[in-house]
Amino acid sequence: MTSAARIAAWLPHARWFAAKGETVTAVTLADEATLPGTELALALVDVQAATDATSRYVVPLDCTTGQDAAATPEFAGWLVHATLHSETLAGRHGSFSGQRVSGVAIAEGRRPTVTPLGGDASNTSLVVDFGGRSFAVKVLRRYREGIQPEVEMGRFFAADSPFADTPPLR
Repeated sequence: MTSAARIAAWLPHARWFAAKGETVTAVTLADEATLPGTELALALVDVQAATDATSRYVVPLDCTTGQDAAATPEFAGWLVHATLHSETLAGRHGSFSGQRVSGVAIAEGRRPTVTPLGGDASNTSLVVDFGGRSFAVKVLRRYREGIQPEVEMGRFFAADSPFADTPPLR
């Protein structure tokens, strides 16, 4: 079974899937990159609904089971590491690139613990802990061209608003 077919089996039931209640007519793999040293991949999937609307989603995928791998220690640990170290992961048609964050370090080689946080309807939020160094991680599931609204709002609240309790975006 292809990655797209495996994802299509569970995607309409995911709590972050935006087209709940609509008939999904096609799920196609737009791009996929295998995470080094794992059985995991980062996939971009295009989902077409009966209304002819097509949306693109970010799906961390366990290649063995075909299930969502966002909350696994392997994926969450890789995501934090790749972001902090400005690593690039090549896909079939594009790439994922982290942005170097200075002054932040993690214990390399340590398997993190991952705690999913509930309540996010359109994303997946996690606490990723490397034995005393914790990160709040939000996987933005719906991919849109340009600046993501949640990123833009987060940057505004962290940098430009008088609200002092918003953590800085990495």
